[in-house]
Amino acid sequence: MATKVYRLFQDRDLQDWEDRGEPYGPTVIEDINNPDGDYSTTDPTSIPSPFARVDLVRSAFKYVADSNNFDGNTIYHKLVSDCFDVAEMFFNFDKLGDRVQIKTWDKNTDLNNLLTSSNPKHKLLGETLDLFLKQDASSNNFNSLNKLYFIFYDNKIVGGTSPTTLFFTSANDLSFANIENGNDIFFDNDLKPLYKRDIEFQKYIYKLVNGYPELKTKMRDLADYLEKSLTRLDGYNNTLYGDLCKIEEEKTDDLVGRINSSYSPLDIGENNNIEILGVPLKKKKIENRRTTIESLSEFTIISSKTRDKPLVLQNNFTESLIYTDRNVKWDNSWVVPYFDEKPINERTLPGQLDKFPYLTVSDFLQPQIIRVPYVLNSDKYFDGNIKNESGDNNKSFLLPLSKKFFEYFDTEDLQKPLPNGKPMFEAKVFSGSIDVKLRIPIKGNRNVDYITFERYYGSAKSDNKDVENNKGVIIDNKISLAVYPFLKIEYDSFYKIMALDQGVDAVNSHNSLSLKFYSNITKDSLEVDKTSRTLKKDGIIQTDFYSLEQQFDYIEVGYNDNLGIIIPKLKANYGSKKMKFAVDFGTTNTHIEYKVEGDKSSLPFTISKDEIQYETLHSSSTDTDVVEMENFLRHEFLPKIISNNSEFNFPIRTVSGESRSLNFSSTPEAFADINIPFDYEKYKSNIDAEITTNLKWSDFEDTNSPNKIRVEKFIEKILLLIRSKVLFNKGDINKTELIWFYPSSMDPGKIDQLEGIWNTYFTKYFKEGKTSKLSESIAPYYYYQNHGNVIAGTDTVVSIDIGGGTSDVVIFQKEKPIALTSARFAANSIFGDGYGGSPNNNGFIVKYQEKINELIVDNKLTNLKGAFDQISSKKKSEDLVAFFFSLEKNTAVINKKAPLLFNTWLSNDNDLKIVFIVFYSSLIYHIANLMKAKGIDAPTNILFSGTGSKSILITNGSDKLDKLNKLTGLIFDKVFEGNKNHKVKINIEKNPKEITCKGGLEIDVDSIGDIEDIKSVLIGNTEKTTINENPIKYNNISDDLTKSVVSEVDNFIDLLFAIDDSMNFKKYFGVNSAHLDNYKSILKEETLNLLDTGLRRKIESLQGNTNIALEESLFFYPLVGALNKLSYKIVTELNK
Repeated sequence: MATKVYRLFQDRDLQDWEDRGEPYGPTVIEDINNPDGDYSTTDPTSIPSPFARVDLVRSAFKYVADSNNFDGNTIYHKLVSDCFDVAEMFFNFDKLGDRVQIKTWDKNTDLNNLLTSSNPKHKLLGETLDLFLKQDASSNNFNSLNKLYFIFYDNKIVGGTSPTTLFFTSANDLSFANIENGNDIFFDNDLKPLYKRDIEFQKYIYKLVNGYPELKTKMRDLADYLEKSLTRLDGYNNTLYGDLCKIEEEKTDDLVGRINSSYSPLDIGENNNIEILGVPLKKKKIENRRTTIESLSEFTIISSKTRDKPLVLQNNFTESLIYTDRNVKWDNSWVVPYFDEKPINERTLPGQLDKFPYLTVSDFLQPQIIRVPYVLNSDKYFDGNIKNESGDNNKSFLLPLSKKFFEYFDTEDLQKPLPNGKPMFEAKVFSGSIDVKLRIPIKGNRNVDYITFERYYGSAKSDNKDVENNKGVIIDNKISLAVYPFLKIEYDSFYKIMALDQGVDAVNSHNSLSLKFYSNITKDSLEVDKTSRTLKKDGIIQTDFYSLEQQFDYIEVGYNDNLGIIIPKLKANYGSKKMKFAVDFGTTNTHIEYKVEGDKSSLPFTISKDEIQYETLHSSSTDTDVVEMENFLRHEFLPKIISNNSEFNFPIRTVSGESRSLNFSSTPEAFADINIPFDYEKYKSNIDAEITTNLKWSDFEDTNSPNKIRVEKFIEKILLLIRSKVLFNKGDINKTELIWFYPSSMDPGKIDQLEGIWNTYFTKYFKEGKTSKLSESIAPYYYYQNHGNVIAGTDTVVSIDIGGGTSDVVIFQKEKPIALTSARFAANSIFGDGYGGSPNNNGFIVKYQEKINELIVDNKLTNLKGAFDQISSKKKSEDLVAFFFSLEKNTAVINKKAPLLFNTWLSNDNDLKIVFIVFYSSLIYHIANLMKAKGIDAPTNILFSGTGSKSILITNGSDKLDKLNKLTGLIFDKVFEGNKNHKVKINIEKNPKEITCKGGLEIDVDSIGDIEDIKSVLIGNTEKTTINENPIKYNNISDDLTKSVVSEVDNFIDLLFAIDDSMNFKKYFGVNSAHLDNYKSILKEETLNLLDTGLRRKIESLQGNTNIALEESLFFYPLVGALNKLSYKIVTELNK
């Protein structure tokens, strides 16, 4: 077999490792023959020495320095370039990460291990190394060498430290280590001389060599290269040239000090610092590098919120901006990952060795975008400047932004245009896809000052999430929300947010929507209380309510990881107006009036188009999805408009609504768990809704009773409505005043309970505002005094407030209240079920229920039919009758022109008219007897207020009250015997429920004094005695007293029907005179039994506290049951 001998010396035939008798000197090195010439692409390999590579690199430095051509592309230039690549790897060691390792070879320890090895090959290697280390000890500085350090990349050797040139490279193909560093790639064919390298690296090399002069002495070829390279630098970078010249002029001690302070030790373990010939090597300080990049890079983010300045990078960016420092400009070929799973502070810059935070598309844009089936309410919520190119105009999108975006920008930044006028966020919608652009401000230069993140979102049916390739998907969700109040409130914020959710896709239809709230000034989500009202099942929208007491700026919404952002355009509305409110919390209806300081008249509470208190994410439309959501909002939240010209207005029904599954042992929230269903009597309530009426007289003495909580939440919501009214009208909540009313017949304990509720929530929402209470019957007089020209000067004026549950009476003289009484005898005594009855035994229900049902069905009033059926199912006559009365003002009824005129029917009902006459007359009779007993003159005026006062107009049959005036005068004539022909004027407003509140706003409550001082109770017996005269208690009512009360009731009935002789009831009121005797007989037939029943009911309500004086007259107890029986028998027996 032929052999090829590779021989350095052509004139001598050396075999194996023979001693040639002299060292390798410069002349010998220069005589090395390169078969391919200086431009060979393969390094020379025939030098017979284990340290030949060290010699070769040294020769390369000498060759380049001698040629004074630093930009050549010979094999020697490549050796020098690669050597400096190795040097930069050591210098940037911390930037290279886990793929790079440094290993040590110790001349003493490791060489001795080889020499003493039992393996002959190892031993031979050791002897060979020892030979050359000793032979070249002086020429290659091996005599000063302690250790060699080798650097590996991906477990392959790249190079190491050299005692002649600081560093050298392996003779292997190093393309596996083509590491990007700035605008350079290590070990490629684009050679880079020292003077063109990183400025900081150059300074380090010159500091090192000049700080340790022995390096110049021992590494002359390297030192010569550095000197000549410096001269070349003068024409390339004069500034750097000046800096390096200054380094050469510095004292060595100063340089060493600067080296130690400017760079970090290059170590590979504790107390194992890398050195060359005793000179410690250093590495770049990471913190210094971070400062350099942050200060010099033109890709640093311009953020309004954080001091952190990561870079913002995009693919296909063509502007050559400064990337990491002045030597490294952006290269469009560098690939920026659309998604980087590493935490931002652990990322390595694309195309670089630097570990430095940067942001890419997936940091700010979600992998999915949520599409909703409606037009976004863009006037109130930021729509992201989304334009529809060829998509569905009736659908909208939530913002596909991540929460991380808001670590750098706030919601105002997002909505404002950039300096060049372009929007920060915009998108275009196509059929089945949407393209999103997010422009991020950067330091930039004159040409460009933002980076654009773009993402394509396709249909979930045809596309999958692929963040690595920047592809997102569209997710369809039927969701919306409403924010209340829709104002930016910095301090004392109380927000209620209703979320509506009916997931569309197969996954989300069984999951719950989640909302998180954030402020621009905080990173973590705000604390909220969440409650679910209606649960998602079988197509029903789930409603969740969030209560939070902090100002927020945006909402993160979605299912699990499928999230989007909603930004309400909340605006502040500060003001200083002083506003005063009055609330009449009634048995049947509740009314609110308000007055702005300086205004002459008060107004009913309204929410107009200019002061809508909440805004929905969706725009109103007739779309089925939107209508369905609006139904839930109306029922469980609040109508948008409340005014006399709308479907909803005050007074409202006093009702509460909650889910049947509500756990009252938790802490239910107003505007959430328990709500005022404004659509009660107008629409069918949700399937799961529990509606409660008669809150005012419910058993709320027990702190934990459901009714107590319902009353609390009803009052709390009323106060929230008032609070928002103040804020929307630029009022000052701390100046707000409130007056609320109570019936005089309510026991003091219950009044205290109510007062505690009012004060607790008023203080919570109005802080320094003022609240006060007043008897329901006091206030109306002051309205009539100021607006009806009724003055209690020398004349006596009686004010009667008839509610659903009680009638309060106040007698005025000399413009002051002098006597007050109250009784549980009011509208429900006419229309209710008496004592334990039912709608089946109620004449009004029996007569009119079916008629009303037929008219509702015939006029196709579907919503009203649903409401009617639900109310009917409760079997409470007073609720049904309240519903009947509401129909006349129902918008749907008016629009259909349906003849549902219950009030008119009753006014013309000659059969049942007697019931109203008895009710009215019994009140007048009782008042007349009280006034006579107290020695008070008969009144000249009687003022009526309260919802129940409408029954007075039914009694009269028309708005002209002359007939009632006459009847009232006759009753006073008969009671005040001997003083005939009393002239009494009845006064009643068109909307009597509003009068109490209106009067309350025109009175100084503090001037009224304690009404207990004027409170009177006429016992109701034939002796006409009062409690003051005969302090009877509930636990000592005698049989004689009850018999006397029965006799008094009978006396009244006889007196009333005797008036027919002088004022024919048929002629004046249309009463069916054929049955007068029957009416009288029915009223008397069970008087004693009904009195006993009514008294027992009262005593039961006292819960054992019977050792108290009578709180109301016994006179009305029999009449409550008698009126119920009378109406029933008129309809079922007398008028068949």
